[in-house]
Amino acid sequence: MSRQGGAGGRGSGARRAVPMPSPVLLPLASLKSHPRNYRIHPPDQLAHLEESIRTHGFYRNVVASRDGTILVGHGVVMAAARLGMDEVPVITLDMDSTDPRALLLMAADNEIGRLAQTDNAALSKLLESLAKPGPESLRERGPRGPELFHLRPSQFGAQGRDAALLPQRPCVFLHPHPLPDPLSLARSLQ
Repeated sequence: MSRQGGAGGRGSGARRAVPMPSPVLLPLASLKSHPRNYRIHPPDQLAHLEESIRTHGFYRNVVASRDGTILVGHGVVMAAARLGMDEVPVITLDMDSTDPRALLLMAADNEIGRLAQTDNAALSKLLESLAKPGPESLRERGPRGPELFHLRPSQFGAQGRDAALLPQRPCVFLHPHPLPDPLSLARSLQ
């Protein structure tokens, strides 16, 4: 089979993926936060990351420059430290932490996810299925886990302008804390 005209060949315009090194367990003490990291990881997010690590392990790797400066995964490293872990899986790239490619990787990892759009109906169905009793139920997560809320417009007795803030059909959403007043949440999301 010729590579010239087929998929991935020179004539197709397809590009090959850049080979990535395999992750290696590295001591947390060998990693350092990137001085230009602009993301802040509040305690609520770290608690969710901790629960994810406890439940699922590391399904996304930390990425570091050759000197151990974290490019991707600052929050994961912080959560692992809070859990008392000594090491995490790390992909080490052969570049300096100041290399423009390293800075682009850090920014891209943080920002590309924001370009995605949420299909609220599909999310609602997914969360509905997780609310049912069973091994994957969010309701079984305990007091520190996220709360699942079922919002129905008729529940609130909202009138006038406030009624327009609420969903017009039932929906489900996830929130890390119990909500004292879902109408206040709807107002805050305006």
